[in-house]
Amino acid sequence: RVALIVEETAELADAFVQHNLVKVFDAFIDIGYVNAGGVISCGLQDVYAEGMSRTHESNMSKTDENGLPIYDAAGKVVKGPNYTPVDLTDLVDGTWLEDVKL
Repeated sequence: RVALIVEETAELADAFVQHNLVKVFDAFIDIGYVNAGGVISCGLQDVYAEGMSRTHESNMSKTDENGLPIYDAAGKVVKGPNYTPVDLTDLVDGTWLEDVKL
């Protein structure tokens, strides 16, 4: 799984360098497909949507006192005073599945 994600991410980077929107789109689709397969392989398909929703809510809390996103020097949105970390612990029991192929 990890090797596939790395491979598809490299293809995405190459597509951006080439300014090729068709290849960028294809790479995003492939990354999503590989990620979805990983979710299923780990048995997380029933809790994935809720996990994504919570993660989105947490990410949207990265704001300043005025509700605006805070950026670092590289343009990445960073945690601010309103940040609320995501809690996924009630969605999974933390037990590793021995048959998951990395």
